[in-house]
Amino acid sequence: MDLLTFYINSIFGFLSFPGPADICKDETGLRSYCIGISSFAFYLPFIALFACILLSLKPRLVGRFILFSIISVLAAFIYADNILKSISEPSNYGFETYVLIFYSWCFFFVVIFTFALLFKRATNNLFLVFLSATIISSFAFVYYGRGSFEQATSLLGGAFINLNLKFILKSNLIQLGLFALILTCIYGLYSLIKQWVSKGNVIPELFFEKFRVLSLFTIILLAPLISLPFGALKNAQDVEKAKAFIDGIAKKATRYYYENGEYPKIIDEFIDKSAKNPRLLKRHEFFTYGIKGTYYFSRSDKFCFLFQNPAQKFGYYSLTSAREWRFTPSLDSFDNVYIQMCDESLEGTDQLISNHLGMENPNDFLNSKAIEFNSPNILPESKISSQELDKKINEYGKDHPEIFQYYGGRPANYKELIEEKYGK
Repeated sequence: MDLLTFYINSIFGFLSFPGPADICKDETGLRSYCIGISSFAFYLPFIALFACILLSLKPRLVGRFILFSIISVLAAFIYADNILKSISEPSNYGFETYVLIFYSWCFFFVVIFTFALLFKRATNNLFLVFLSATIISSFAFVYYGRGSFEQATSLLGGAFINLNLKFILKSNLIQLGLFALILTCIYGLYSLIKQWVSKGNVIPELFFEKFRVLSLFTIILLAPLISLPFGALKNAQDVEKAKAFIDGIAKKATRYYYENGEYPKIIDEFIDKSAKNPRLLKRHEFFTYGIKGTYYFSRSDKFCFLFQNPAQKFGYYSLTSAREWRFTPSLDSFDNVYIQMCDESLEGTDQLISNHLGMENPNDFLNSKAIEFNSPNILPESKISSQELDKKINEYGKDHPEIFQYYGGRPANYKELIEEKYGK
């Protein structure tokens, strides 16, 4: 309700009337979301007020429509708050569309159910409308939710983590069901009181009159749960695409090792710029300011790839030069887990992180001595250059075999070659 409180304080406390553009001053990509959502919540009260004025020509409907308008406006501000808070969380990057569609569906349920409760003639048609909207939305939940932690918590609350009441009540579906139950009970009590005041008697059946409407809508309310396992299948596809993309880079890094005697410090040159970045790796690079390949760590004799999977079973996938892919469930942050996920000891941390940043390890003995004596580092000899050097020395040694006295890769009969050239 922060958005509604802000409007009320601005109007009555500061005598100002801020519009959506005044609220959404952030120039990031979320500004368009913010303006659209805030505009809807901002203009809905005026639409409801205008409708109430028109319906005042039919006094019999005004009371019910005023109640419907109040509930709709409050729901609009509540879900606008939820959407803005959720999409502003960095951990929900990539799932903004899911958040928008899901909370819009929740708002639609509140509006449709309230209207069906207050206006009996529209119940059957509204049920079919909500059923159609739920079927379409469920497909959207699969595609945009993709079995994510956000999708799981919005549908199940914390029930998949711990089956206690506090966690279960975090589910938006449970919250909507409780809202519908409470509203139905209030309507039932109102019907009893109205009957008693007007007729002087109480008919208990009136209390349960709208429970049929409640049961119909509650069944449909649970339908989006089906989207979660299908979303998990989409997530499995995302994981396989990320693995396949990294496997291609790992082969290039391994080839580099055999050619140069060490693994590359950075992998920017190994990433195909024309290829579409997998969804999970794109999400990873969002947290590293768009820098490519930050899911790669290395030291001279080892590499490690690591990416986060924000699914219902939250955790990390890791691959090293010493083993195949492994999944580790963990809710901890990336900067706290990379040492463990890469099977590293604390001793190797400095080299691992310096290579990750494309830097020389400042704690390395040779590097420290080079800095101390202001001497440039000698680049490591590669296997290709070693092969070329060996070839040149052997060619030179055919006419000058004495060079083999100083070369470790000399032929076994080098003494005979010297004697043949120069005599004993």
